[in-house]
Amino acid sequence: MELIVDPPLPSAALNAPLRGKDNEMTDVILRGIVEVFPQTAEMKSLLAKRLEQEQQRREEEEARRRVELKEEMERQKREEDLKKLKQQRKKQRDIEERKRMEEEMKNREDDNLSRVLQMCLENATPAETSFSGLAFTQVQIRVLVREGLAFNRSIVALDLSRAGLTEEDGPSVAQMLKSNKVLVALDLEGNHFGLASAKAFRKALEVNDTLRSLNVENCSFTCRGDEQSGIVELAKGLRINRGLRSLNLRNNQIDDEGGDALLDALNGNKTLIQLDASFNDLSVELLRELHELLNRNQALFTQVKKHEKRERKDMRHEEELMRIYLMHAEARRIMVEGAERRRIAREQAYEDRKAMMSRKKKGKGKKKK
Repeated sequence: MELIVDPPLPSAALNAPLRGKDNEMTDVILRGIVEVFPQTAEMKSLLAKRLEQEQQRREEEEARRRVELKEEMERQKREEDLKKLKQQRKKQRDIEERKRMEEEMKNREDDNLSRVLQMCLENATPAETSFSGLAFTQVQIRVLVREGLAFNRSIVALDLSRAGLTEEDGPSVAQMLKSNKVLVALDLEGNHFGLASAKAFRKALEVNDTLRSLNVENCSFTCRGDEQSGIVELAKGLRINRGLRSLNLRNNQIDDEGGDALLDALNGNKTLIQLDASFNDLSVELLRELHELLNRNQALFTQVKKHEKRERKDMRHEEELMRIYLMHAEARRIMVEGAERRRIAREQAYEDRKAMMSRKKKGKGKKKK
């Protein structure tokens, strides 16, 4: 007899005969599942162990979920604390900036500052100017750098050594270097810059190609826990710069990490010929390698200067030859013009004489009549 097995039956349908075609009863009876494992002590131990492992897995999963939830809550709390800290810092910076602006407005009323600022704007300052010996405050110097020196065209050597400039003032000095294309020498020795100022100077060195000498001796580029980051930033700008000839980095606590950055910069820079890195923590080997690269640059510089000297000599020789040629050409022109004038004068004299003879003949003919 053909059997048709229906989908799984509910528990009430167990132990009942199945129906075949035409809904007639069959001898097939479904019975409930019974245990097929022997109920031995070993089996019971295995089952108990399995239940214990399952319980342990559930407990570990629950513990992991609790840890993840706790970490998520801690992360959210850290983010909230960081957000509050950023807001507090921004508020503090705004307050400091407002105080700084108010102080600058008060300092603008100073007659000496107004007079010097006006001289800078009118390009009436001496070619070599020093603000280190003047009785200007840090805020007043900041105003002069930002507003008076950025586009000044008369100062070629500027001394801002020991002017009390800080990390907040470094970006203003760097911005001045970006816009000023006349300044050749800048002395910043003894100021207290940091990483932010070093980053600003790096960007300035990348675009400024007119500055020839930069003195940043004892400028604290490695202070405030930034280690060698400030020197590394300066080295990045130095690698791209093509104008600087002399750089003073004395007494900046530079170690071999900063020295490696300077070494990498000099490998790409062929124009720097003087680098003072004394009173730092550089190894003898690094100093030797830096000295070799500077000697290479010095040789290239000397070669370029010799080539330029030969070119200038050739140009002077060509100018002298051209001057002699022009003198000869001018003499020939004068001679030709003189000969032409004399020829014209002779022709004119001949015509005048001919006309005079003609008038005389006509006069004699009238007298005979």
